[in-house]
Order: sequence, then structure tokens, then C-alpha cells
Amino acid sequence: MRFGCCFGVRTTFAASLRDAGFDYGETCIRDVMSMDNDAFLDFRRELDKIGLPIESGCVFLVGGLYVNRLQRDFAVIDDYLDRTVRRCSEIGMKTIVFGSGGARAIPEGLTEADVFDDLVVFLREHVLPRTDPAGMRIAIEPLSEPCCIRTVGEALALSDAVGSESVQVLADNFHMVRVDDPLESIRATRGRMIHAHISRPRENGRRTVPMHGDGYDPYPFMKEVFETGCQRLSIEANTRPETFWDESHDAILLLRETLQRIESEAKNA
Repeated sequence: MRFGCCFGVRTTFAASLRDAGFDYGETCIRDVMSMDNDAFLDFRRELDKIGLPIESGCVFLVGGLYVNRLQRDFAVIDDYLDRTVRRCSEIGMKTIVFGSGGARAIPEGLTEADVFDDLVVFLREHVLPRTDPAGMRIAIEPLSEPCCIRTVGEALALSDAVGSESVQVLADNFHMVRVDDPLESIRATRGRMIHAHISRPRENGRRTVPMHGDGYDPYPFMKEVFETGCQRLSIEANTRPETFWDESHDAILLLRETLQRIESEAKNA
């Protein structure tokens, strides 16, 4: 299992992840797409200097894009997808995390089933023709905010409906806790989970970097994810520049220690 961390577009954070020993970084696609051409070129050059692979990106769709039939504009969506896939390819991205709860909102006049069907159309007819040639895969992220697809089981159902090996499933312990989605639901995704997010969920609705002594044990979640065959796990948490170096260096040790325990148990089972 490879370990990464979401860093937005802050290249100083990417450098800290490299120094801490993370395997890859996870950028924010929305923020990448907000850059003008010169800013993006500078971002790409800085990433090249840092040398940390950017294997994944989250926040797929910018605000104002919708997939539902009442609000969508496929001309606008297709133009955005063309530009997005091109930029993501240029920084080496392999997996696009499809959260984007606003884009998946259920507007008045439509049912959840309607938006589910619209998501199938969006992914099958608009996303895959662009991401497949680029060698990218889509990880459907269940979200705890009001939108279509809020549990791991629902993400799996959407993946089944799309019917492509390139569209699979993600689990995020923060969102699972908030919607009371049991860890056992991950077991149905064996061979289908291609990405996962981890953090320490907080009662105030925030999530922090998991660290030694913070009261959160990543073992139960990581064990379920490991047993699906998932090969990539990213930290996604609220972070601050003044603490990120210490947090990232502690967190990678915790994740690797936990993985070592899981692998040892699996070997001796």
C-alpha cells in the first residue's frame, strides 16, 4: 500500500511530504483549474523540482458545474473536462477522486434516483471518453453532505451501473463516521476499491492529521481497506502551514507502523 497526503496546491507542503517519506501527493483539481496558464506552468515546474509523484487529485469539479438534467450544460462540462484531463495528465495524475458534492446535489424537482442516472450518463458518456485514453481511473467518493452517493455501498452501485473497470470506489473514514456507514460495508468492495482517504474525525466537524497519541487508532479502518486490495491511501485533513511539517512526519510513521502490523497479522493468519 502506498501512502499520500492531500496538499492542495501548496508546493511547500508537497516538499514536506517528500521529506517525510510519503510515496505521492494528492492535489486539488479545482485549485489547479483555477490557475491561469503561467501559474500552472510555474506549479508544474515546482512539482518537477520537488520530485514527489502526484498520483491523485480530489475536488474534481469546480463550483457551478452540475450533473443533474435540470442544471447541467454539457458544452460547458465537456470544455472543462478537456482542459482538466490535459492538465492532470501533465502532472502525472493516475486517479481522479470524484467527490464534488455540489455537482451531485439533488435539486427540487428531481429524485435521488434521477441524479444517480444522471451521474451514470456523466461518467459513461462524458468523463470516460477523456480519462480512458489518458490512462486515468475515477474513484467515486461517498460524501456526508446532502448529495447523491453518501455511502460506500451507493458508490459501489454507481460503479456497477457505469460498468467500466476505470470507475471504481473510494472510502473515507471521515464521511463514513458522519453518516454512520459501518466499516464492514468496505468488505463488499474487495477488488473494487482503488483509493481511500483517512483522517482523525473530530466532533466539531473537522478532521485532523492522524498522529501518535491523538486518541485515534487507524488500524480498524486501514485493515478493512487493506483487505480489499486497495493500493493507495491518502491523508485528507485540515492542516496549517506552521504545524504541517511535524504532522506529516509523525503521520507517515503511524501509517507505516499500522500497515506493518496488518501485514504481519495477514502473513501469520
